[in-house]
Amino acid sequence: EQLGFKPKSPIHVEIKNGSLILTSRAQRLANMRQFFAEHLPKSPPNPSGLDSVDEFIAERRAEATREDAK
Repeated sequence: EQLGFKPKSPIHVEIKNGSLILTSRAQRLANMRQFFAEHLPKSPPNPSGLDSVDEFIAERRAEATREDAK
């Protein structure tokens, strides 16, 4: 209870430097997000306000419209 584990909740089990480490799924995901935030390059701001998938779809639609106009 003190660690926030609930019955039947998934946990991550790890042995590190001779110690057994139990981590909740939520904490494990938070740790992974922090790791990637620290180690992956930051994306430049997107002036269109769209995420990259939306931007790609918009570009493909515009290209299809140009091709249809030919």
